[in-house]
Formats: sequence, structure tokens, C-alpha cells
Amino acid sequence: MANTRKVLSIIEEYLGHKTYGHLMRTHFAQVFACNVDFCWYNDDREIHTRILNRLLSYVPKNSWLRDQNLTAHLLRIQLGFAYMARRLALRKLKQSSYSVLHFHTQPLACLSLDLMEQWPTVISIDRTIIQVAKEKTDPQLHWTYRPHYEIEKRAFEKAAAIVTFSESTRQFML
Repeated sequence: MANTRKVLSIIEEYLGHKTYGHLMRTHFAQVFACNVDFCWYNDDREIHTRILNRLLSYVPKNSWLRDQNLTAHLLRIQLGFAYMARRLALRKLKQSSYSVLHFHTQPLACLSLDLMEQWPTVISIDRTIIQVAKEKTDPQLHWTYRPHYEIEKRAFEKAAAIVTFSESTRQFML
């Protein structure tokens, strides 16, 4: 009997995540027991999605303000990514029957909480926003990541499983 389970995997195509996506595609192409439909989060963007993403990803000229998160630059970019991922997921879910959703990186999942209630969802992560705050921002300004943290936390709570790339992130999640 053939395996009828099908996974919709939406992958961030930013920096090292693109390499991860290619490695996953190569691996699962060789595994016949698992049918995975891999998509980059920004596949087939609609014009309004492109415009919204461009507006959200505006980079302020003052790098100190950006680096200290006083412009919510990272949150804005990731909300743009999440919106693109959601629009793509909605289109794909209409086109085929999936058993499981997979988002590679939690920002992609954060605007799809309703979908995560309908399909078991796996989120794979390299680090959390709290880890980013500790690495990049003055300790007195960690509060600027609070909205980001709350959005990320909801996605983690809805996930059926979370896969971490490092022991430090796994320990942090525990």
C-alpha cells in the first residue's frame, strides 16, 4: 500500500536557509516513503504581496537604531515573510491534499496559526528571537523584542513538533 501522506514544506530562502532547503529537497527526493512538496516562502508572489513586503522591509539608514531594534526592522521583515508564506500555503492547500505542514523558521509560521490548528505542523528553527536579542542588542533594550517574542511564542505553542538545529537552541526551548 502506497503512503498517501503528503507534506507541504515552506522554506525561508534567506542566507543559509537556502542551503538547508536544497539539502532537504535532495534528501527527500531519495526517500520514497515520504511525499514532500517543497516551496520557497516567496514562490509565486502576488503583486500586492510584493508591494507589502517592499514596504515592510524598508531599511533605516541609521544602523545603530536598526541594530538596537528601535525600528522593529527584523519584526517587519519577518512579518512580510510570514505573509508571503501564508498566501503560498493557502494556495497550495487548495491545490492538493496535505497531511502535515512544515515551516522552516518560525517567522514563516507566525501568521498561519489558524492553519496550524487544522494540520499538524512542524517548525524547524536555528534560533529564537530571545537568542537574537541577547546576541545583538544592548541588554537595556531587550524589551524592544517583546512583540516579536509574543508572536513567536504563539507559533511554538501551536506546533505539533519543533526541530532545532543546535543544542543551545534546543536547551533554550526546553
